[in-house]
Amino acid sequence: MDNLIAVFGILVIIGFFASIGTGIVFLVMRSKTPGFLKKGFYSSVGIFLGALILMLVSLYSLDGPDEKNVASKTQSNFTPDDVTIVEAEESPSVFSYDESSAFADKNGNFTLPIKVEVGYTAEIDEFDTVDEAELKEVGTDMYELTGSIDKGDTTGSYYIVFTKGDDTVGERIYIDNDLAYDSKLDTSVPEVSTNDGYILDVEMDVEEVMGEYLGVDDEEVAVLEEIQVNDNAGKNDGSKLILIHLNTPMGLTSNKTQQKIDMQTLEITKAIYENPSIDFDIDSITYFWSVPIADKEGTIENVFASKISLERKTLDSLNYDRLKGIDVKQVSDQYQSDIK
Repeated sequence: MDNLIAVFGILVIIGFFASIGTGIVFLVMRSKTPGFLKKGFYSSVGIFLGALILMLVSLYSLDGPDEKNVASKTQSNFTPDDVTIVEAEESPSVFSYDESSAFADKNGNFTLPIKVEVGYTAEIDEFDTVDEAELKEVGTDMYELTGSIDKGDTTGSYYIVFTKGDDTVGERIYIDNDLAYDSKLDTSVPEVSTNDGYILDVEMDVEEVMGEYLGVDDEEVAVLEEIQVNDNAGKNDGSKLILIHLNTPMGLTSNKTQQKIDMQTLEITKAIYENPSIDFDIDSITYFWSVPIADKEGTIENVFASKISLERKTLDSLNYDRLKGIDVKQVSDQYQSDIK
């Protein structure tokens, strides 16, 4: 609109000076070409008057507010500070009761008085209520919910419908049954702790010391046969028992084989004991050592060689920086060798 007013203003100015100029020329040359000059004079005056009228009309239209512009300007100047936030009021409940009365006795029986808003009637929705109960009117705007909760349930749940004409409100009421609830009847499945992650940690420690496979007569035999990490149910203190079944190669002599087993036992124990992922108390580590031996037909059989068990006190007392100075047979809590 501002650009349009500027155009009209320029036309008014041009028409004004054109009419004056034409009048002057008309006075000077009126005797020579009167018809032409008169026509030009009228044209310039017409331009002047037309532009003037259009500008006045435009100015008049600006006197009234441009509702769209006002709305857009108001919206563009909108800031959050201009807003008054109106929080939705929570609709009041149509009933009330004394919460201290919402519990069952030691037999699971309960009686709960409920006050209902004037004009409303109440009834139990049987389709949405599992526990058996009865709701009856006992006075003006007063109802009484009675029932018996099974001793194996911690609460009773009751869905009640309140009706007033076309207005229907559904509310759920819970009755506490702690006095009658018997935890021995709890059939919920307890969370079972898993030791799979710890088994993997022990497996990595063993393979770090001994590798993954042994070479026996050009065949590969797995070092590990089985790893178990079990909760110590006897002490129930969070400690665990570690059992490791594994193989070791036969040495040049029986004595060398046993010495190798003893040293590998200490090296694996150190790796497990110092593993930061083993975040539980180790009650004991028991090793079941076997030696893979090939018979005349070339069939490999794992022959039991030794059993070594180290309990918590022993594990805590070992000097892991000087393993070569430790006599495993002397310090172990169980030591059995079948190597002949």
